[in-house]
Amino acid sequence: MGGDLISILRREMKLRNYSPRTIEAYIRVIQDIYNYFKKHPRELSDNDIKDYLLSKQNQGLSSQTIALYANAINFLFTEIYHKTDFQKIRHPKRSKKLPVVLNRNELKELFEQANNIKHKLVLQVAYCAGLRVSEAVRLCVRDIDIGENTITVRQGKGNKDRLTLLSKNIAHSLRALLVEKEPDDFVFVSQQGGRITEATAQKIFYSC
Repeated sequence: MGGDLISILRREMKLRNYSPRTIEAYIRVIQDIYNYFKKHPRELSDNDIKDYLLSKQNQGLSSQTIALYANAINFLFTEIYHKTDFQKIRHPKRSKKLPVVLNRNELKELFEQANNIKHKLVLQVAYCAGLRVSEAVRLCVRDIDIGENTITVRQGKGNKDRLTLLSKNIAHSLRALLVEKEPDDFVFVSQQGGRITEATAQKIFYSC
């Protein structure tokens, strides 16, 4: 598959104000489709696409992930190829699994497994404030109001800002971490400088 299609996809999605994460996710889907069929996506039939999605379902991918694949395909055929006869793929029903909620003792044991204070604070902030990994690593000093016990999450899901609560139990540790930082500095930084990456934060989460 040539780079032209990827460039066009990236340009059109940027023009529609899609997030960088969604753009890269859609591109990975289209590249995977090409690798799966070994031919240009434009040549695929409706049955080809259904077989492809069924194969992903058979691999055990979640309904949310299948919906992402469907969204990418719908965007390609309607917004890039402008195929008027293309029938949009209906999203699969989302699974209704209840989230795992840890009790106070389980959370304490989880936090104590962190290797250092910074890793522990990433975990505590994410769990106690209900943040996604991507939101936790993007936090800046100006987003934390220790006096009001609040955290401002900027450009979260749907590119919207929201306010959430900061646990008083971790306020003291956070204050010590932020004491010499400027308002625009990231709260959690790597040893090399700059904010820690999502991949690093996920390793912290999965290792605990």
